[in-house]
Order: sequence, then structure tokens, then C-alpha cells
Amino acid sequence: MERLKKKVLDMISSDNIPDSDEEEPQVDARASFHNLSDGNFENRLPKKIKGSSQIVPGEEDVIVPTFSKKTAKKSQSVTSSKASSLGGQGGAREIAEGLPIKLKTMSTVFFALFINLALLVFLIQINHGLYIPVNEHLMTRVGPVVIEILLHVGHLLTSEAMNDAIAFYFGYLYTRKRGFSLCCCGFVQSNVLTKARFSEKLTYRSPTWKLLTRVSFFFTLHMLLTPLTVFTSTGIYASESREDSGTKECLIYDQKGAFFDRQFPTINYGMGLAELVFGTAVGDLRSELDVPVSKHIMAPQLIDVALDGQAIVGDGFVTSLTTHCMCANSPGPQDLSVAGVDPSIANQMSTLFYSLNNRIGLVNHLELNGTSNIVVTTLLSGISYCGGTNTSTPTLFVCKTNVFDHYRAVVRNELMTDGSPASIAQKTSTVRSIGAPANMTWLYQAMQSTLSGTFSAIPFPGNIPGTLNPMLWWTSSNLQSFSGSFLEAGLETTFAIILRLSMQRSYSVKGMRCVQNLVSEGYSFVTLKMVGTITGFIFLSGQLLFILLSLAIYSIWFFLNNPVMPGIRMAKEHSYFSLMACSAISNGSVQGIKGVMDSSYMWARLDFPVRIGESIASKEDPDVGYIVVDKPKFVTALKFQRKYL
Repeated sequence: MERLKKKVLDMISSDNIPDSDEEEPQVDARASFHNLSDGNFENRLPKKIKGSSQIVPGEEDVIVPTFSKKTAKKSQSVTSSKASSLGGQGGAREIAEGLPIKLKTMSTVFFALFINLALLVFLIQINHGLYIPVNEHLMTRVGPVVIEILLHVGHLLTSEAMNDAIAFYFGYLYTRKRGFSLCCCGFVQSNVLTKARFSEKLTYRSPTWKLLTRVSFFFTLHMLLTPLTVFTSTGIYASESREDSGTKECLIYDQKGAFFDRQFPTINYGMGLAELVFGTAVGDLRSELDVPVSKHIMAPQLIDVALDGQAIVGDGFVTSLTTHCMCANSPGPQDLSVAGVDPSIANQMSTLFYSLNNRIGLVNHLELNGTSNIVVTTLLSGISYCGGTNTSTPTLFVCKTNVFDHYRAVVRNELMTDGSPASIAQKTSTVRSIGAPANMTWLYQAMQSTLSGTFSAIPFPGNIPGTLNPMLWWTSSNLQSFSGSFLEAGLETTFAIILRLSMQRSYSVKGMRCVQNLVSEGYSFVTLKMVGTITGFIFLSGQLLFILLSLAIYSIWFFLNNPVMPGIRMAKEHSYFSLMACSAISNGSVQGIKGVMDSSYMWARLDFPVRIGESIASKEDPDVGYIVVDKPKFVTALKFQRKYL
């Protein structure tokens, strides 16, 4: 077959076709070569050639593609005669590479940049919270899938933009004087997975092996960003959306006027109430939530009716608490001092501890440090968690609770009920905004009133035999005994309840109308967890870095004085690459690539430098030049304002 094709081309190019009575149409050598690839190629030959040969080459013949000086010179003469005969006819046109053409070629890069920037803005907004007109349950199911798809679209566009940038760069190299390896077209036209191992198909002596290995490293690095999208999409968290509408009657606690002790509620009242209190209603506490510091939130109190899930918004307070505990060898003053108790109060604290007679209770001392914070030193009686069997000198916990950052705030108080007004109770308290610092001295005096002075020894008996007092439930894992891992966070909750009792007892109170906060049907409030935020920023930052690298490669184009579009098309488009490669074969520039187009060795056999440009045979033609792929010495640079075929 190959010999037949070559014989036909030789006959056409050398004008050895016998004369005929009928006028024969002019035959283009390259067009005839492409027609030969058709199964019905004999019908396309001139009449005097049909059936002139029965040569069928062996399928085992494999020819390594190389250049031939003899066929190249022959091709030049043929091309020259055609150029002079065709002139400006035959569809010749100029190569246009104006700004619109360049921007259109770079459109994938700009689109990828736009998509990734939009995703980055969306990530920033959703990190602060975003209201979306989708039900929270539907958003929980569908939201991660949608985010995953959007991130993958951005990733695919970025990969395509990188490939286009490499196609431009290789196309630019094909138009240079020294040319570039023909196998690099295969690298551009391969998928991402094939790119990673493309250089393995080349020999280690290949001049392009190192370059393709480095370029494939960037594509592999970009592909490794893909798993991050899973962590980002699954970090989506949707909750119900709420809006303010109407008002409700409520009580607001404030620090106005002079300090006044109403003598109620008492600590014993708090012990009974604690059985009915939800930890989330008291504030953002470490015993309830994954927060670094416990915060007590004093919310407005409803004196109206409400439905389940409704909330009120009004003025309140927010206060931070931290607790640290350690063991003392005995309740003696010296051991208490070693455990962190101030020596000036150690004797009195020891005396109060023994007054509880080993009953479960708290021995407290209040200390106001200026106007910044309150330190509560606490001894836990009746607890043997620190070890020891000697009841006369037991070991004990010594804890210090620091009360600080007492601020005014706007607070939302969410309510729950079974439908009856008597069952209305606080469900959660959240801070909307934090205002000015509040009076810490007032809070200190309020705590003194609740705890019956600066020093106090308060027993905490269980309401049910065998269980802890409800105010100490948060220090236990089974409501029966203390847990060392829960003790510090649990005491913070205990003192948060004491803070609430103190504010209700001593802060000024007034009735007013609070803003009613309702659930918005059909909307959800969407946020992103910390792990999703971190992985999302890493993913999009990597995407934008690769896009900027692609733009930097494209910037070379704006400084070139010769056309490079044919080189770009040959590197990027498989059909154009096949056309130019087959043209080189039909012209005799390359001695065949038979049997290797689907072979794993194809690109290794094409690893030789070629240049795309104008054939030197048509250089002298003032009207039309021919774009060819050939050895660099047989090709000249393309020019603007000149027509080419």
C-alpha cells in the first residue's frame, strides 16, 4: 500500500501521467495523499493510473520516521512549481493574530480565573454565614454535592487552561529557528494521567525528556489538589434561617441606679432550678459545646406567650469564665498554700472546709482584682478523686475560677414549649453583638449576696439519694460521682448558674417589648466548618497560582513579531497535527510513519526537531507561501501581511 502511494505521488509530481483523449483535472499531491487513506482510493486516481499496480506491502514493515535530503529537495521543487502556478488562488489567506484572536485563544484561562475567583468570594462569604433560599434539610443533603461539582468544574477549567498555555508555549517553540521535538504534540493532546507518564515513552537521551518531566510534575501537583474538594464540600453546615418580626413582652436586666439586694433568688433556689436548666440556655459553655472558653450569657426573660422555636432578642450581658484545678495533700493551711491558695486566706479556708464535715459542698472565697476580673477560690469537700483513704486528713481538689470580660450585649433567647404557657423554657442563648464593658464591681457585690459573703461554705446535697446535686451534674459522667475530665468544665457551668442567680437578684430590672425572632420557612443559614475553610482556601489558592502561571506563559505572545498560531494549532489540535504530519510525509520530508499511530512507541519515534513555517521553496513567490512542517533548515519564519496555503 505504501509503495503504491509513493508511486502515485512520484507520477503526479513528475508529470509522468500518460496523455489522454479527455482533459484530465489538475491533481494536488497533498490532496491526493489524503485521498489515498480512503478505502476507495482507486476511484480517485486519474483514469490512466487506475489498476496500474497490484503491489501490496507487508504489514510487518515498520519504518522509523526520519528526514531524507533527496525527498526534501524533490518536495521543494514540486512546492515551488505549485506556488508559481497557483499564485494567490486556492484559498490562500493571511495569518491574523490581533488582540481579539489572542484573547479568544486565552479565553479558557480567563474563564478559569473568573470561576475560581467567584468560588473564592463564595468561600469567604459562606465562612461568615450565608442565607440561601433552600430548606435546611434539603441544603444538608444537596449542598455538599453542589459545592463538590462547582469545585470540580473550577479544577477542570484550570487544568484545561494549563494545557492551553503549554500548547501555546510548544507552538511558539515550533516556530523558532531551531524548531522543537514533534513528540511534544502528543504530550499536549494527552489526558492528565497520561501526561504524568508521558516522558517514560521517550529515551533518556531525548532533549525534551527533562522538560516534559518537569511540566508533567506541575500537572500532577495540580491533580493532587482534587482530594481537598471532599473536605471542603463536606464542611458545609446548614441551620434554620431566622428573621425578626413583631415583639414580645419581656424583662430586661441592667446596671442602672444603685446596687440593691432583693434577697432572691437564693443558692438553694438555684439548686432546685438547676434540675430543669439546659446548659445551652446558660451560655456557650465548655461542658456543652466545643469552645475554648466558657461564656455565661444573661438573656432577657419572657413574660408573654410563645410557640416552640420562637425567640426574643433584647439587651443582656456576656461574661467569660475559666477554671483550673489541682490536688492538695490535706486541708491544712500549708498544703492549701502549696496547692495555690493565698496564705492569707488559707487558715480560714481550712476551717470552713472542716465545718462541712466531709459532706459534698463548696468552700469559696471571692476576690475582686481592680475592676477587671473576679477570682473564686474553691475547695471541693466530700470528694476523694485525688486519692487517699485517711478520712481525718483527706486529699482534696483546689480550684480557681476566673470571671472576666463582663460586657453588655444584644442576646437572642430561643424558647421551647409543649404548647402550654407553663412549659415555656429557655432552650439556647446566643450573642448577636457585644457592646461596652459592664460594671465588674456590681457583679462582685451580686455574687457576694448570692454566696453569703466573701467566704462561704455551702453544702450541695443531692435531691435524690445516691446522686449529686443538680448544680454539680455537669461535673459528672453518671450524675453520681465526680469525673476528673469533666470537673473543670463542670464547675464553670456551676458558677455560670451562680452568675445568673446573682444578676437576677441584684441587677435592676424593667419590663419592655423585645423583638420577636421567627424561623424563616424555605430558607437556611449556611456556614463552613474550620476544616472546610482551610482546605478550601488551600485548594483555590493553588488553582489561582496555576492560572497566574499560565497567564505568565501567555504574556510571551504579546512580544512576538511573527505568527505562532499554526504552531499552537499543531500542538493542540489532533486533526491539524495529523494534517501537517501527513503533508510532510506526502512531500517526502518524512519517510513514513506506517504502523505506529496507535503504538506506544509512536511518540518516541517522533522525537526529532521540526519547524513549522514557510517552505523555503515558496519564499521567492511574492504572492503565496506554503506552511509546512520540515527540518528547521528547510523552513523560514512566517510573516504577517502575507498569504499562505
